Amino acid sequence: MPFKVYSFGSNGNFQLGFPHCEDLMVPQLTLSNDTPGVNSELNIACNDHIKKVVLGGNHTVILLTSGKILLAGSNEMGQLSGDVNCKAIEKWGVPDETWLFDDPDEKIVDVTCGWEYTMVLTSTNKVYVRGNGPKGELGIGPQILQSHRFLEVLHLEDPRDNIKIFSSFQNCTVLVTNPDKGTKVYGWGSNTKCQLRIPKCKIVSIPSIIFEKGGVFIDYISMGKDFMIFVDMEGSIANILGNIPKTFKWEDWLGKSNLKVLTMWSSMHIIERLPKFHISSYGFNMHKQIFSNENIEGLDVKNVTVGSEHGILTNNDGDHISIQCWGWGEHGNCGSLYDDKSKIINDRSNEISALNKVFEVSKDSKVNVDIYGGCANTWIIIDQID
Repeated sequence: MPFKVYSFGSNGNFQLGFPHCEDLMVPQLTLSNDTPGVNSELNIACNDHIKKVVLGGNHTVILLTSGKILLAGSNEMGQLSGDVNCKAIEKWGVPDETWLFDDPDEKIVDVTCGWEYTMVLTSTNKVYVRGNGPKGELGIGPQILQSHRFLEVLHLEDPRDNIKIFSSFQNCTVLVTNPDKGTKVYGWGSNTKCQLRIPKCKIVSIPSIIFEKGGVFIDYISMGKDFMIFVDMEGSIANILGNIPKTFKWEDWLGKSNLKVLTMWSSMHIIERLPKFHISSYGFNMHKQIFSNENIEGLDVKNVTVGSEHGILTNNDGDHISIQCWGWGEHGNCGSLYDDKSKIINDRSNEISALNKVFEVSKDSKVNVDIYGGCANTWIIIDQID
């Protein structure tokens, strides 16, 4: 069944997947398996779907449900390709041989990106990292700071381990939950704000245990630039590390469950749906990153996500699903304010954005709409449900 991917915002290194590097302020079709002439050379199966869009500082990795991987953007540090002469993948491409492993049965099952690096999890419970790691992001010690191929960082050998990987600006984490042992979290990278451990040190260059607790099962780690928040299977905040926004008081949220916690680089946003939909925001607000709930009076919000310093939501709007953005939009990532949507090149006219409708899709029970936020760019997925 077909899918379509739209992107806009920061594009100085071709990370939006277009064969140009202009920032865009209106969503444009960048990837499809159903539109004649669009990405036909990639040989994407007509029954494939988007599993995940992963956004680094200036590079993009898309993982499809088939396991196929698509790449675009900067390769200055080897984060995408083993070709040292390739400075950027200037339109959607596929991985080279440096994405293969010695064991032909070892396949990539998850991927995440930081500022100048890419991390993957494989079917054999191994974690690999490539790219640039001046703050220890490669996780293999202080000797090697850059690599144009994947380096093995961790191998979790217990078959009962459930493993998830997360990243932020200059930090990597590996979340391991085990039915008998509870949760263990490994972390590495920058520690300038004690986001990994106390006492403070500039760099943690090898995987170190930053959280371990039996009987506690963490679902995900939401990572800002200098802090991270652990959310358990009940949707409760279970642990916090680093330089949390000063206005946030953990005690106000103790005992609360069914939360969704999102983090921009400098702020955190807690979503509650009962007794009614509400977003509690904490942190930096110079560019309207802090959400104003007055904006959603009368809206039927279905999904919310964030990028580096902007937010995105979907709203049931009558016969349509609308996508709206707010926050720091200097690269066009919060959309255009003009009625004329043919003017697509960003002119910085919407640098500080209130909630702004950027796109809409006709409502259809067979269509799923998903959203992703990157480093000053925005992604919209329109996927036909099987």
